[in-house]
Amino acid sequence: MNQTIFIKEKQEWDANLSFYTTEEKSIFKKYLNKKALNFFLIKGGTVIDIGCATGEFLEILPKKCKKYGVDFSQTFVGYAAKKRPAIKFVKASADKLPFKNNYFDGIIFKGTLHHLKAQGILKESLMEADRVLKKGGKIYIHDRCRSFAGKILHDLAINLRKKLKKIKLNQATCASNHEPNFGTRDLSYLINTKKYKVSNQQYVLNFVFFLMVCFTNTVQYVVGFQIAEVLRYILYPLVLLSDLFFNQKNLTIEEFIILQKPLK
Repeated sequence: MNQTIFIKEKQEWDANLSFYTTEEKSIFKKYLNKKALNFFLIKGGTVIDIGCATGEFLEILPKKCKKYGVDFSQTFVGYAAKKRPAIKFVKASADKLPFKNNYFDGIIFKGTLHHLKAQGILKESLMEADRVLKKGGKIYIHDRCRSFAGKILHDLAINLRKKLKKIKLNQATCASNHEPNFGTRDLSYLINTKKYKVSNQQYVLNFVFFLMVCFTNTVQYVVGFQIAEVLRYILYPLVLLSDLFFNQKNLTIEEFIILQKPLK
């Protein structure tokens, strides 16, 4: 584990609780969550979201799911448990999950894996996920894709965050500054060693949508949620239009992946 980055990321996330508790209400976030929900097609069973933050994605899963959320931030776990008491939230690191073997039918990593890579615990976290997942279970991933647009635009976003941090010195910006490239090859432990199968994959968050997210998140961070949300509603038709034409690998920033664990 890279202890320095681990501690720094935790500090940054704790400082931004108020940003994420308002961002989860945004039309852009709800749109992406709905796309993920429709892609993952989780219908039931015992499910855990590792790196759950405020727990908003767990909340929209079917009610017949038995839901668990894990996050390394007590600040976020405390908020999520109070906001969503029907869901069991636990403070834990992804590489040390407090659950027994073969416990979950599904595991969700939503924007989490590239942070685990930055912290130096990606392989250990994937090993833990494999341990607690039942045979035949699925891992649902929403994270980066190694695309041309992704590399350029994420570098741009990180530079923007550094500049914004000077405006509010007591806080980080809308996400961590420790964000390495991430892609399917980083899942080699599960795919090559443990023989998981990629059962489905879809590219999302095209460059037009991403730029609008960066712009409106910046407005939210500097000015406030209400003005940012008005802008999001104005831009929303363009989001829908861009999804029709630009959701191709080299034009997108992120992807959905479903991995299935072997039955044997």
